[in-house]
Amino acid sequence: MTKDEPILFFDGVCGLCNRFVDFVLKWDTEKRFRFSPLQGETAQARGLGSSVDSMIVVAGAQIFRADDAFFYIIERISGPGCFLAWGKYLPSFLRHALYRFTAEHRYRLFGKRDTCRLPSPEEKGRFLP
Repeated sequence: MTKDEPILFFDGVCGLCNRFVDFVLKWDTEKRFRFSPLQGETAQARGLGSSVDSMIVVAGAQIFRADDAFFYIIERISGPGCFLAWGKYLPSFLRHALYRFTAEHRYRLFGKRDTCRLPSPEEKGRFLP
């Protein structure tokens, strides 16, 4: 892994977040993204562990949070979800509000796990602690 490969930091116990990671794993055909739970060592070492209410993408020296992280990813993968990229052109206040609403209600709407996601043997090389 090079330091410029993007890392998606996600809430490891969130049902929605884990489904999104599954989606990215399936449609990131070039295997660009690496993954790390916000509760993990890699996020803690980067000072991101307190940001469990938002997904974060670190790509080289750039950091994308919340809906900006979502659109960064969607624009770089293939598959049926790419139609969601149109949402980037919504007014930022609306994008941010939709993301915040979803983030605030994600456990109630999509469930919460007792522990962080464990990668399968095939996925293990793409996950950081």
